[in-house]
Amino acid sequence: MPSRKQSPRTRRVADRIQVELAEILSTKTEDPRLRVLSVTGAEVTRDLSLARIWVAGRLPQDVEPAVLQALTRATPYFRSLLAIQEPHDE
Repeated sequence: MPSRKQSPRTRRVADRIQVELAEILSTKTEDPRLRVLSVTGAEVTRDLSLARIWVAGRLPQDVEPAVLQALTRATPYFRSLLAIQEPHDE
């Protein structure tokens, strides 16, 4: 879980990422092993360039490494869904 005190801004961003990622895991992930995970925490750096996410789930111990590998492989997909879309001026 988050270890150090965060500014109100970084806390709001982390909270939003936690909520959005939980929604993504439960509705937009094709891997059924990832759908049962709960997002239990999020922490972002001051400059918002990195986020650390904590997840939990009731999985057999022998499946954990494969689930962690699936999460790692899906990271770019999660990033793309979480990215803020800038409005385009025309």
